Amino acid sequence: MKRLLLLALVFPVLTAWGAERQVATLDDPAGDDHGNGTLVYPQREDFQPGDLDLLSLRIVRTDDAYRFEATFRNPIRNPASVAGDVGPESLSNFARRGFYAFNLDLYFDQDRVQGSGNTYTLPGRHVNIDASHAWEKAVILTPRPELMRRQLIDALAESEGARNPDDVAQRIDRSILLPSELRVRNRSISFTVPAAFLAGGRPAFSAR
Repeated sequence: MKRLLLLALVFPVLTAWGAERQVATLDDPAGDDHGNGTLVYPQREDFQPGDLDLLSLRIVRTDDAYRFEATFRNPIRNPASVAGDVGPESLSNFARRGFYAFNLDLYFDQDRVQGSGNTYTLPGRHVNIDASHAWEKAVILTPRPELMRRQLIDALAESEGARNPDDVAQRIDRSILLPSELRVRNRSISFTVPAAFLAGGRPAFSAR
């Protein structure tokens, strides 16, 4: 699965609320899906300008979870309608979550301490985060979360020379969540993050 676009947002910690309520809605201007002006879409018929144009990210707190809803300019393409790279099978055989064309990376700066936390992003992103916004937790929405988790464990274990991949997996699971509970509707995709995963940090929310 090709990683076609990284949408990276850095947040401080989310606060805990006793009852369901909207935490924030982050709006993004339409028509800016060209990055710094040099980003171009894949030369394929199943990608059109606007497909990767994120318009808003809405965050709602329930009793025990946060629900994130990302809305794009165009309807989200269903992998069931697209043939795979090999053979006649549709992409839905491989991307079973109802989307395939993008990843959405959210990085949370929970302690707001200069140099405290991580500045790397996932393999293939080719992006580093400034130390002043170093993150403690990350939520990575991807069409194949199980595969991404396995690749991340293998990459980190190899880079560290770790003898026990299970130890690496435990550390990853404490800091990186790959949601599997999600819903795709027209131009929006929503997913759930347990509140316990994002617990701790400063008691304030603002976009960074």
